[in-house]
Amino acid sequence: MKHAAIRFRTDMPDVSDQVFLDYDWSNSPYAGAREELPKNLPTARGKPVLMTSFVDANLMHDMLSGKSVTGVLHFFNKTPIDWFTKKQNTVETATFGSENNAARKAVEQIKANKLTLMQLGVPLQGAPILLGDNKSVVDSDTQPH
Repeated sequence: MKHAAIRFRTDMPDVSDQVFLDYDWSNSPYAGAREELPKNLPTARGKPVLMTSFVDANLMHDMLSGKSVTGVLHFFNKTPIDWFTKKQNTVETATFGSENNAARKAVEQIKANKLTLMQLGVPLQGAPILLGDNKSVVDSDTQPH
């Protein structure tokens, strides 16, 4: 089985971020609040870390409810550092929806891991890599509409 890869670019905003920024937040209690990196991040030192993650979804894992299960493995320089598995909240009738939900969850975790490394002053070797086994999800998430 071949795996497809998504390589994240750190110089471009996420697609979902633009929708978030375009929303009218003037009536919100969070009006004027912005999410930014802390200004006092330590200088990166030491050996650079390559972040690689694997994601997959098991469609119809629970035969009673029809829900799928998400599985994610995170590696720093080929060393496993974190794993995640959870039954999905929604019932998907197609593999694409289930795999896309799993990839979205993996991206959220990758962002959190990357921010943690940056706050600790650990240098990153290129952009994080997400590997998955569904080419449609990879194509859809790298080249949206």
